[in-house]
Amino acid sequence: MGNFFKDLSKASPFTQSKWFQPGNYVVEIQAVKFNSGGYKGDSFVIETKVLASKHTESNEAPKEGEIAAHIWKADGDKRDIARNTWMAFMEAVFATKAADKTDAEWEAIAEQVLDDNALAGTKMLLEVFNKKTRAGGDFTYHAWRRVATDEDLAAFGIGE
Repeated sequence: MGNFFKDLSKASPFTQSKWFQPGNYVVEIQAVKFNSGGYKGDSFVIETKVLASKHTESNEAPKEGEIAAHIWKADGDKRDIARNTWMAFMEAVFATKAADKTDAEWEAIAEQVLDDNALAGTKMLLEVFNKKTRAGGDFTYHAWRRVATDEDLAAFGIGE
């Protein structure tokens, strides 16, 4: 049957997840990954469990308890955008600015995040909205805001 079926016991099955739709979310990070050389090239994946949401597109948006992912391409003409997206996420998680740490410090942090899954269990605020592209289409923007505080959780009805 060929090489395709060789070593299937070592395969990592894809976890089905929904795509975020415009709205505000409280999510719990399940995994942060960098996929190197996938069928569409390199990409980042932030896989989350939705704890609560406030959105207008209720039919398509992920609901409480569902897995949802933020995925973005990280090579070719998207490399600079990917690096900026990664840093926006890192700034939100660590409540700091890119310039507040050295390149070596950021590299060590990224290694912990990606290799050790150090952010698993972190609760984050995420705002998702559409922006118009130059071509007139919609681009879904994921704005990672910050680690959720007790006040944030209460505003979403979590922990009451």
